[in-house]
Amino acid sequence: MILGEDNPLLETDEATRDFAYNEWELLPTRAGVKLSLRTVRTRTHKLIVDLISGAGELYDLENDPNEMKKLFDDPEGQRGSGAAHHLYTLAAR
Repeated sequence: MILGEDNPLLETDEATRDFAYNEWELLPTRAGVKLSLRTVRTRTHKLIVDLISGAGELYDLENDPNEMKKLFDDPEGQRGSGAAHHLYTLAAR
């Protein structure tokens, strides 16, 4: 697939996407420890998970646009997010 052909980089009136997905591998020389990060962002939520340690961050971007309240370790916050399960599924790819 050619970038921009079927999945445009920029949103337009004719083209949108439901989420953005990112994979990022970091060596210990860069971050102090090896990290295997997956990020999924929708219009309403953002999830970052390290596949090695299981640590992560989950934000409700509608109610917390400055990403000040981490919901990842908050069971109430995760259950309150209808998008959380979808985001976890995408991040586990």
